[in-house]
Amino acid sequence: MQLSALQIVLLVLVAAEINVDRRGLSLTHARPVIVGFLCGLILGDMNSGLYIGGTFTLMSLGVAALGGSSVPDYGVATIIACAFAKTTGQGPEVGMTIGLPVGMLGVQMDVLYKICNSFIAQKSQKYANEKQFGKMYAILYLCPVMVAVFMAFPTAVALTAPKSAMSQSVGVLTGNKPYKKE
Repeated sequence: MQLSALQIVLLVLVAAEINVDRRGLSLTHARPVIVGFLCGLILGDMNSGLYIGGTFTLMSLGVAALGGSSVPDYGVATIIACAFAKTTGQGPEVGMTIGLPVGMLGVQMDVLYKICNSFIAQKSQKYANEKQFGKMYAILYLCPVMVAVFMAFPTAVALTAPKSAMSQSVGVLTGNKPYKKE
């Protein structure tokens, strides 16, 4: 089964929104079990969505991003796992096998976000010192947009990957297809 364009767009929007929520209002819908519920609604497979979301929630318990540390993005991992479970038809376990490495990519995207965010903070501080508050507010609006793009991009790439690439990666990770160098 293939995802429709609407499903892909909705899943990418969920990925963008949960990461803005995680760093902003914190309405708690960035939790993997809530993301799994949303994915189940979008994909029409509520059981797999809640199973995957619950599993990633258990994995995330006790993991905290204290100070400048980064943790895997279990929300994006949940989205990818749900999508792969639905498209491959091999169940939630195989979906989680693919979803977790994409969530680990979220660590690198988080580091990149923090680096870029420090430049924005310095620039806004400069504008504040110069009493140019309009420019300060304008540049601070880049932060939520930036985090949404940084976390939605790997989701969009993974969701739009060709089916042959998905099948090959699932086969290698589950041991059904050996990796062959060409």
